[in-house]
Amino acid sequence: MNDLEIVSLACCMEALSIDSENLLWSKLKKDYASYFPNLIDRSRFNRRRKRLAPFIIEVQEHISSKLANQSQAMIVDSIPVPVVKMAREKRFKSFRKSYETAPAKGWSAVNKGWFIGYKLHVIIFDNGVVQQSGITKANVHDINFLKQVKICQQKRRCLAIGPIYQRPYKWIYLNSIK
Repeated sequence: MNDLEIVSLACCMEALSIDSENLLWSKLKKDYASYFPNLIDRSRFNRRRKRLAPFIIEVQEHISSKLANQSQAMIVDSIPVPVVKMAREKRFKSFRKSYETAPAKGWSAVNKGWFIGYKLHVIIFDNGVVQQSGITKANVHDINFLKQVKICQQKRRCLAIGPIYQRPYKWIYLNSIK
């Protein structure tokens, strides 16, 4: 297999949300063996894929930039990333060397409880392309994350949709974010 085939196969693997080379290889050998007569060994593919990672990222960014211009709406949400149990709230020392990296206490609407850690915020276009993501302290709300990042270009008007963490759980339009 040449490098172009490795990059193509890696991009397809990502597009299909396959994160295991074992699963990919079993599907290729079982269902698509006739399409890949020169299929290399899985471990060799993995080594070459890691070596070609900058080119794979470049291809993925190019494709996502093309798809991003076709979208008018974005969906914004976050998930908790707990790092410390609540029972250790007063005495934990992990990541506390500086204020910028220290975890914070935040509310998880999914688990309906408090946690100590961080939040992974993700902004996704309505066509499924991830526009941006970032990790913040647990007490940073999605709206405040959106204010930190530039989600809309000045020339283009876009609509951002995100959750409100109140009961009942509902979604609002965040198109007035500046």
